[in-house]
Amino acid sequence: RTGIREIRGVGMMFGVEFAASGRATRLCQHLLQRGILALPEGARGEVLAMTPPFPILKAELRFAIGQIQKALDEVD
Repeated sequence: RTGIREIRGVGMMFGVEFAASGRATRLCQHLLQRGILALPEGARGEVLAMTPPFPILKAELRFAIGQIQKALDEVD
């Protein structure tokens, strides 16, 4: 459903690789409009890379997760 190929990371740094080229780029643009900073990575813009601040409040983490979930549903 989401087209996720792999999730990887170390500590709070993580990347979500999508099967579709450019999906992470479109997601990053969508998230930025909602106050979430993420970067597209990979040769085809297929990896959504995030490095949240440390420390991060639970409320901030919940907000970010909620926005990522919405973006996955709204962005092709």
